[in-house]
Amino acid sequence: MEYLQHLRMRSLWVVVVVVMLAVENGCNGCLEKERIGLLQLKDSINFPNGTSLPSWDQEDDGIDCCHWEGVECNSTTRQVIKLELAGKRYTDGEWHLNASILLPFESLRSLDLSKNGLGSIVGNEEFNGLNNLKELYLRGNAIFSISALNGIEILSNLTNLEKLDLSENNLGNGILPSLNKLSNLKFLLLAWNNFNGSIYVKEFDGLNNLKELNLSYNEIVSINALNGMELKLFKCLHNEI
Repeated sequence: MEYLQHLRMRSLWVVVVVVMLAVENGCNGCLEKERIGLLQLKDSINFPNGTSLPSWDQEDDGIDCCHWEGVECNSTTRQVIKLELAGKRYTDGEWHLNASILLPFESLRSLDLSKNGLGSIVGNEEFNGLNNLKELYLRGNAIFSISALNGIEILSNLTNLEKLDLSENNLGNGILPSLNKLSNLKFLLLAWNNFNGSIYVKEFDGLNNLKELNLSYNEIVSINALNGMELKLFKCLHNEI
């Protein structure tokens, strides 16, 4: 009887060790729907003939996509919470992103698509699913008008957003009133966007939590009543004021 108990205990320890090794080596990896979503995002970034993100391998099912380049997951839920994909598109032509590709990433908190030649985002309804998104970086792309962002409705749906970087996109003054729905926004970076003439504080009426605003490298001649905002940092370098 004592010998049988010893065998049971030994078998139990073997099971425990196997489970621990499985977790450590990523067998308890990212969610399958997010893995598929990442592969679709890779195809979109590389269209038509790019080769970036080689670690995102669809042939090896044993690789945990939480370990892929630019991907960070929650250590407990294994859901993707951060995608750092700045400068990953090396192919010619503008990139037109279908927002539906991002639908699987329900826990995504930070998304960086800067410097990828992004010309437009299609499907603003799909952005409704990114309720946990806190940071969005679209710096240095090829977005030349708010129409490229479906009249900015895509961004307006991200009501929990706290940091938005749209620098170096030449969007123009028309974007300003459309940002008012982002009431939780704390950091707004709008340098190099071809703003001109006078900027009025009413353009930012809905941004009650805004702490940092960067309007540098534009053609602004005056900013009216900005002292009504409680900003900790305001940058307006290299304008015509």
